[in-house]
Amino acid sequence: MVDTDELGDWHVTIDAATALSIVEAAHSAWNAGDIEGTLDRYVDDLVFITNTGPDGGQMIIRGKSNLREYIKVIMQVVEAKNFIESLHFDGEVARIRFNTYVRHRTTGHEMTGTYRELCTFRGSEISQIEDFHDAPRMAAFWRLIGMAETEAVR
Repeated sequence: MVDTDELGDWHVTIDAATALSIVEAAHSAWNAGDIEGTLDRYVDDLVFITNTGPDGGQMIIRGKSNLREYIKVIMQVVEAKNFIESLHFDGEVARIRFNTYVRHRTTGHEMTGTYRELCTFRGSEISQIEDFHDAPRMAAFWRLIGMAETEAVR
C-alpha cells in the first residue's frame, strides 16, 4: 500500500503477510548460502545489532556492505539454518522467533536452539535488525570449537 505523510511524501506500507514474505525470502536465501539474496531484502544503510559480538557483548554493524563482509566470514566458518517459528507484526516492526541450526565446518560440532529478532521495515525492505541469541550458549559453543581445534593441532 502507498500513502502520503503530512508533507505529501509517498511511503510504502506493508501488512503482516508481506513482512512475513520478506523475512522468509531473506532467510531462505541465508539457508541456501546466498549472501546477495539475503542482502536484497535490506536497505543500503541497514543497522544490524546483535548481543553476541566477538567479545561476547553487543555488536553493531552499519551499512549493507559492512554486513556483507561480516556474513562472508560467518558463512566460511559455519553452516547456519534459520526457520521462522512465529512472527508478529505491528505495522513497522516484526517480532520473530526462529529455530536455528549451526554446524561448524571444520569440527562438525553442532548447536541447535532458538533466537529472537526484531526487524524494522522501511517500506518493503528491512532497515534494522536486532538479534537476541542465548549468549552463554553461543559462548560455550565457541569455547568447545576452540578446544576441539586446539586438540586437533596436538
